[in-house]
Amino acid sequence: MQAYLASTSFVDSQIARVLEKLRVLHLAENTIVVLTGDHGYQLGEHGLWAKQTLFEGANHVPLIIAAPGVKPGARSGLAEQVDIYPTLCDLAGLPKPKHLQGRSLKPMLDDPAAKGKQVAISTMSAPHTKQRGHSLRTDAFRYIAWEGGEELLYDLRTDADELHNLAKQPAQAERMNRMRQRLAAHLKAVSNP
Repeated sequence: MQAYLASTSFVDSQIARVLEKLRVLHLAENTIVVLTGDHGYQLGEHGLWAKQTLFEGANHVPLIIAAPGVKPGARSGLAEQVDIYPTLCDLAGLPKPKHLQGRSLKPMLDDPAAKGKQVAISTMSAPHTKQRGHSLRTDAFRYIAWEGGEELLYDLRTDADELHNLAKQPAQAERMNRMRQRLAAHLKAVSNP
């Protein structure tokens, strides 16, 4: 874990050097920089040392966007990698093709307090079971559904480590139905564009 965190810290410092050099060379005013990666990594959480999970830690990706007119600082809204292309179109003043699934993050870049998407969705096939699973993340909850029927629900406000599955609690029945409906609507939309 120490090596993983050290490599992350090293990359952060190198990106800062690149951005500073662009500023010194007066290239920052006409350069857009995007840094991202594939996805996070479980570092022992849930007894896992892998990328192939649908838990919070493995679904976060680094995303740094530096562009003319964008003030540095963190944004807390939800975003997906499909949002990068429409964001680049907006930042570069280019038209967006109609077939895009993502939406521009420019409102969040312009206003750090702006809300992001209502949901972020991840899909994966588990290497050990070959089952496909989907995760739906809202600002407060993560819902995970596996093809085999297993469902998980975590309240990330009170259970950031995702240790207490709320999926079968009667008090969460309505939320579970909403999550299922949102996921089904998304899957239908992306399978029939």
